Amino acid sequence: MDMQESFDASTTCSSKSKQKAVLVLASSGGGTATLGHTDPISLLQAIDDELRNIHARVEHVVFVSLCDGSGMDLVNASKSQAVLYEATRTSKKEQDKQELQDLFLHPAIRDYMAKQKYDERFANMIQISKIDAVICISFSPNQFPKTLTAAAQRNIPVTGSGGTSLSQAASLYNVQIVGNAGGSVATTCWTRAVSYTSSLAKYWKRSYTAKDPMIAQTTSPTMSSVLNSCLGAFWAVCLLKTIIIPFAVAAVSKVLSYDANDDVKSLLYALEHWCIPVLCSVVMATSTSCRQVSNAPGLTMAAIIASASSHQSMLGGLLAGKLVARWTVPLLFACVTRNVPATMTNLLTSGGLGAFIALILLPLTPWLRYMTTLIRLGIYWTVQQPDYRINMVIASAYGMLSCYGSKVGWYHCCHLPLILVEMEHGDPSILGAVDELTLVLVCSGVCLGNLLGRSTCSSRYGQVQDADASLCWRGLRINLLYGDFVEACYPLMEKSRIINAACYLASGLSCEVLFYPCQSTSAASGDAATLAVTKSMAYLPWPVSCVLASDQALRFVVASAVAVIVPMCATFLHHAAIATQSREQKKEC
Repeated sequence: MDMQESFDASTTCSSKSKQKAVLVLASSGGGTATLGHTDPISLLQAIDDELRNIHARVEHVVFVSLCDGSGMDLVNASKSQAVLYEATRTSKKEQDKQELQDLFLHPAIRDYMAKQKYDERFANMIQISKIDAVICISFSPNQFPKTLTAAAQRNIPVTGSGGTSLSQAASLYNVQIVGNAGGSVATTCWTRAVSYTSSLAKYWKRSYTAKDPMIAQTTSPTMSSVLNSCLGAFWAVCLLKTIIIPFAVAAVSKVLSYDANDDVKSLLYALEHWCIPVLCSVVMATSTSCRQVSNAPGLTMAAIIASASSHQSMLGGLLAGKLVARWTVPLLFACVTRNVPATMTNLLTSGGLGAFIALILLPLTPWLRYMTTLIRLGIYWTVQQPDYRINMVIASAYGMLSCYGSKVGWYHCCHLPLILVEMEHGDPSILGAVDELTLVLVCSGVCLGNLLGRSTCSSRYGQVQDADASLCWRGLRINLLYGDFVEACYPLMEKSRIINAACYLASGLSCEVLFYPCQSTSAASGDAATLAVTKSMAYLPWPVSCVLASDQALRFVVASAVAVIVPMCATFLHHAAIATQSREQKKEC
């Protein structure tokens, strides 16, 4: 248990006031452990950090923690294991894990604690004023009768969490319970530390304002970067909706003769309407909140509840998560300063805050949904021009801008967020198809041309270095199998203007093929106004990207061939020209 650095740290209060010494008696408890708060080191570190703000410190610690993550209410008489932590300002050690029949009654634990004479030592320290307060966290009062008696005689403050143990301590030993000590259900390490410190500060009449971690957090991720981090959710929803579910349902219906239409409709409805907003809300809340609460289950609960009104709106989900992250800490401080019990504090900061945000976002969600719909319609309109000349100009501009933007840093701030806006309801994307052609496949063409040039034209003249060949093999494999690593061709593009120009040309031509006006095969007969739109996405094996194109798969294959062949031929010719020049130079010599 690494608490020595924290113990040696300087305090933040004036040295004129006496530094208070605090004793911590703790265990895993019941409800706290069942929520995963089984890290004693983090809890004790958080307590000591907060106590330093009121010129106090943890002087002694005895902490018994179950090793399997269960609470004391679920101790298994034959299998439960525990570890005993103890720490002082001069020593720290951790006892070995031991099989327990009953945590506090097992002879090994009882003998060790009796040998160390914790109860007598702490009682004497309290009597001689070396301990000024006691923090009790789901402890067993019967193990420390002398300590609690001494605390009652000296009338020192006792605070903590764990309603059962504190009630027993107050009734049996008449100790002075201060602050909002009480239940610990749904609490976290940091919220408990703030609660304990606030209680002691009020009793000692010392000023205490818990440091707002949001103030110290000078930078936070932008909305576009958070949205980009949700790519995995969009990717999964798109595959489920367009490929996996239809094939799975067909297989199940054929094998089991089971009509799953109702179940499929329910699943598709959830994927299209709720899955993306909820995930965006959770990711935004955990990404932009302070580190003390970012991993707290209550924050995730609040984000999920807050997104309940973000029907079909990923912007609503992002805004809900942002508000949860921004308002959780102020609400927590307000509850602590007003002595709201720990359990109720966390209920308010999770369920209460989430419900409030859901209510205030309810009238805003339609407008947010309308914004993303307009973006999708705008993209759709640009590639649906009846005049093929205008359509070709726009398509070529899309391709060249995509190729250029990926080199100057526009991809993650513009291109990818727009792709995700198109995929808001789990559908493939027009710009996703552009991404696959102009970045993934163009890069694959350059890598393939470079490898062909090495095996033929440059083998005798060393024009393609082994490092370049290794990079190209890796780039070709990853791009075709995983739809990523488009940066593999950038060094080669920088070395040759011919290759660079060919990449832009391939990007423009492939998009022209992709968006050339034609009537959709699914359109009604004679409906000339219905034009085909090819949608797909990158970050997939190329054959799967073709399947996503659905009825426009053949068009996508042709566009893919253009995107690969043009840069491949240009790269090969580049190496052939260099090889010819090298041969002529050798003949002259």
